Amino acid sequence: MLTVAICDDDQLIRGQVETLISSVDQKIEIKLYENEKILSDLKLFDIIFMDIEIGNKSGIEFAMEVRKQNPDCIIIFITSYTSYISDAFDAIPFQYLIKPLDENRLIDVYKKALSAIRNRRKYISISWNGEEKRVECCNVMYIERNQRNVIFHLKDGKSEKSSTKFIDYVSELESFGFVRCHNSTLVNLSYIKGLQRTYYVVLNNSEVVSISKKYLSNVREMFAKKISGEIICK
Repeated sequence: MLTVAICDDDQLIRGQVETLISSVDQKIEIKLYENEKILSDLKLFDIIFMDIEIGNKSGIEFAMEVRKQNPDCIIIFITSYTSYISDAFDAIPFQYLIKPLDENRLIDVYKKALSAIRNRRKYISISWNGEEKRVECCNVMYIERNQRNVIFHLKDGKSEKSSTKFIDYVSELESFGFVRCHNSTLVNLSYIKGLQRTYYVVLNNSEVVSISKKYLSNVREMFAKKISGEIICK
């Protein structure tokens, strides 16, 4: 069962969000918060709806703490001010909802969040020295071809080698939210923080991956779709 938190100092907003997501999915546990008390429970949640302003405090600061304690949690910001959106970028939110809430958009965003959680449980097979293992796609930041092998770069800083051909991974990983940046590189959109100096992707860990001219327009398009919420990412 998924656990969802709704943190907003406006009781009407909390009630509205609770009612709408309950209409989509009744097999969830919902916890309501109006202030920083949520900080003691951060590890419990799969999804958090969070106001960017909570009283006189910043929901962005709370969200950064979520990232430290529960990095896989999906954060959906609620705000009255679009000017805050750029400030919230480093908290890696899944999506934004603008007050007054559009009920259809809220439901759509919530369904996308549920889909993202399901997609995290997708696995990819890695073969090396006659052994085969499975790796969750959500743990892979990017893969690259290295001579005849493929290296999987994982979010914990480790790497895994595979003797499977790079091309055999392309279509499968693209269906799991990866984008091709180079003839020999596939990057997980979930870990792209931004684009830099035209031909580079910047990852959440500040690592930089080059983009070839051949794939530049597609990378830009996919990243724009991620930012707009059209592409499902965590």
